[in-house]
Amino acid sequence: MIWSTLLNCVLTSAILPATNPTPTPVCVADRASEDVVVKAIEMWLKLYRTGKLDVPDEGALTKGKPRSKKTFVSIKLGILPESRLAAEGPEALTHFRELQELCKRAAKLGTAEAVDALIEVAAVGADGKKVDVTLVPSVVSQVGDEALSEIRSDAARNRLAELAKSGSETERIAALRALGWGKREEDRPTFEAALGDESLEVRRAAAKGLSRAVLPNAIESLADRLQREENELALGDCIDALVATIDTLESGEQHQRVLRRAATSAIRLLGKHSWQVDLATIQLMERVRAADSVPALIDLLQRWVEADDSSKLGETSGLVRESAYELLVSLSGATFPKDRPDQWKEWWERVHDEFKVVDLAEVKAKQKAHRTSTGSFFGIPVRGSHVLFICDFSGSMEWPSADVDEESGKQISKMEVARRELKGAIHSMAADGHFGLVHFATDAEAWNKKLLEASAANKKKFDKFIDKARPLGGTNVWGGLKIGFDMKGNKTEGKVERYDSNVDEIFILSDGAPSFGEIIDPEQILAAVRQANAHRRIRINTVFIEGPEDEQKMKDSRIRYPFTMSGKELMRRLAEQNGGIYIEPGETRLNR
Repeated sequence: MIWSTLLNCVLTSAILPATNPTPTPVCVADRASEDVVVKAIEMWLKLYRTGKLDVPDEGALTKGKPRSKKTFVSIKLGILPESRLAAEGPEALTHFRELQELCKRAAKLGTAEAVDALIEVAAVGADGKKVDVTLVPSVVSQVGDEALSEIRSDAARNRLAELAKSGSETERIAALRALGWGKREEDRPTFEAALGDESLEVRRAAAKGLSRAVLPNAIESLADRLQREENELALGDCIDALVATIDTLESGEQHQRVLRRAATSAIRLLGKHSWQVDLATIQLMERVRAADSVPALIDLLQRWVEADDSSKLGETSGLVRESAYELLVSLSGATFPKDRPDQWKEWWERVHDEFKVVDLAEVKAKQKAHRTSTGSFFGIPVRGSHVLFICDFSGSMEWPSADVDEESGKQISKMEVARRELKGAIHSMAADGHFGLVHFATDAEAWNKKLLEASAANKKKFDKFIDKARPLGGTNVWGGLKIGFDMKGNKTEGKVERYDSNVDEIFILSDGAPSFGEIIDPEQILAAVRQANAHRRIRINTVFIEGPEDEQKMKDSRIRYPFTMSGKELMRRLAEQNGGIYIEPGETRLNR
């Protein structure tokens, strides 16, 4: 039957002249393939939700778990040949990659049915309900979302707009996010209406869609929403959308009135919510650069000076203080100390009538010269007040580094370099700061279950632990991150509970690619981190340390690594996507 259909299609197309304006007839076999792709996605999701698929795929990589062709719906339905599983092996053909391929095919179809199937994938975990974290819903939903970004036809985009307006709540959430990829001005009313929806998740999806759409005419609506929104998560999404849109405006763009309105809305938020909202607000104020920001930033520095220990622990962040101070210097050109708000207030009383915001280019050098921190880790400033170090203790950390012992002239191990940098960063922290350590190898473990005050006693306790630590095993990067996102201080009062953790800055040190853990694929790790850190707003800095013998030792160990992204690239992207700094330390000399 299939062969006769194909033959009919070939004959029909051959009979029609090349210049014939009549549309090419649709082949029944093509219709069938569309139905099969959509059916395959539906079957995949059903198996996924019941836990019958290896998602993520690490079971096969770490345990040699065999996969049956029966678990691959694309093979069962004839979309992929059975020979592919035997030829490529479980590392190459996994259930996760099967979903990626199915979604790419659906995106190419671009029909309403294909859009509906992709929306179902993108909506996984999007309704705000708890989902089994071992099924990594954020990774699965991103596959559908990315496939929707590849849709180009107006018919498909219009289907998204229809679902964004009148679909179920989960369909609206996924559709609003995906609709932003089209960057169409005609979709702006749909986004703006959804910004005021009763559903929190719909409001957040509308703001996230606008972050992608970057529509200048939506700035006013987003600024208005800041004045009415009460939920901190939705506030953060609206601020992010404003920042993304303002960043696309060219100099001289005629939006000064609405930009001033956005600045006014942002200034009113400062100090009214959590430090996560404050940090996002300061990022918005950096873009608008309004004179009215100056007294608000001075007041923020004053509140920090007056804050007691309990409020510092749960409701403020060193990142906020540093960011506010840097912006204040940038706007004013003045350089009074950040712990002397009284001097800033006296100055402002003298100049506010004639004050003009300083041109950014004029103050960059001065701002850099007056930037302060309590210490550094591999040269990266430690700016947070609740700092977590996540360090690779895998066996390869015992390999030589590029660092040289000054007395002996011999190379020292990467682990020794890590010990030195960890001690230096922690010992330089102020006593009212807090720190912690998570170390990962084949498994991941926290040195202490909660962040500790940076007291002399706790620093000494840390030294004893790190001096005894020995590298051994594989590289479980996600395991370390997962513990880090749940890390708390020695109190959990105030607003901190809304974000599960009061860590405001993370430093990750690794020397290789992930090889163990719930999630190993770097792309999946990045997706999981994006979801976990979206509103925690933890600054993530990364260090990738290499040694001169790493390449040969990796070859000798015969470690199989099927992913296309290297460990180095993973570290770079983690920092890039989470507001941090990435470095590859060069040769330094150990001075004892």
